[in-house]
Amino acid sequence: MKFTGADKGCTWNIKVTWTDNSWSLFRGLNLCEINVVTLKYDKASDTASYVTE
Repeated sequence: MKFTGADKGCTWNIKVTWTDNSWSLFRGLNLCEINVVTLKYDKASDTASYVTE
């Protein structure tokens, strides 16, 4: 997913639907300060996380 200057605001919530139809909501990501977001899902523990660059 790529955001451009035409997108308004810096703080975004991102909802991801995984291939098994479960979903995760990542709240309050400041896309004005983040260049890359790597989303991760551990099916065994049903835990979603992310790392930013």
